[in-house]
Amino acid sequence: MHNYVNWPYVSSNMMAPGPSNKNQGSGMTNPWTMQTNSPDIQPGYTPHINHDEDEKAPGMMQQGMMQSGMGSDMMQQGMMQPGMCPDMMQQGMMQPGMCPDKMQQDMMNCGMSPDMMQQDKMDVDMSEALELIQQAIKGEIHDKLFYQYLLDNAPAMLDKEIITEIRDNEIKHAKMFRQIYFEHTGKTVKPDENVTFEKPKTYCDGLRGALMGETNAVKKYRRILAAMKNRKHINMMVEIITDELRHASLYNLLIHNNDCKY
Repeated sequence: MHNYVNWPYVSSNMMAPGPSNKNQGSGMTNPWTMQTNSPDIQPGYTPHINHDEDEKAPGMMQQGMMQSGMGSDMMQQGMMQPGMCPDMMQQGMMQPGMCPDKMQQDMMNCGMSPDMMQQDKMDVDMSEALELIQQAIKGEIHDKLFYQYLLDNAPAMLDKEIITEIRDNEIKHAKMFRQIYFEHTGKTVKPDENVTFEKPKTYCDGLRGALMGETNAVKKYRRILAAMKNRKHINMMVEIITDELRHASLYNLLIHNNDCKY
């Protein structure tokens, strides 16, 4: 019997393939060893198997990659694990058990929404940055008076050396701010000369005020940095910010050395 027009139809009187088939003398060829030169037979095609399932995940069954409980769409990814989201796996961002909504929730653990984090830099425009630079330049004379007060009241040589270094850094910062402002606007800004300087009550009060001034300056300067586009200006702002952070550490040292109480 070599007419396989209706293949893979198997007659009901056909016995299971194997040696017993030949013993019954049915005269039928073992379907497991049939020749594949017939146009109706595909190589590797085996009867009694539901080949509809093969079509759901082409190629995956032959590679032995199917895992129990996984759908064909997941298997088509070729790298899915249980609990993973296909869309995120395509982006190479996913971890087991995580989905896009879960990732957005994780982003808000710090108290900020995803929109806030994405817009943190975009919310700072150049006009705001230039205004903050103007404020820094205009307060230059007030800062000089303040540092002079600290130097006049410093009880130890170490205090004077640290305060002198901080003052010289702030003078450098003022020059850098004037350069950044000029290169963005073509204009110069002069410091306010009509300033009223109120002396701190004590040297320790001055140190505490200086520490708070440094931390507040870092917040403002970060916003200026966010608006910078030119690499040179970005580097200048990074230098200024790192100086301010170092100043804060030095003021903490002076506060500790002078046993200043809060």
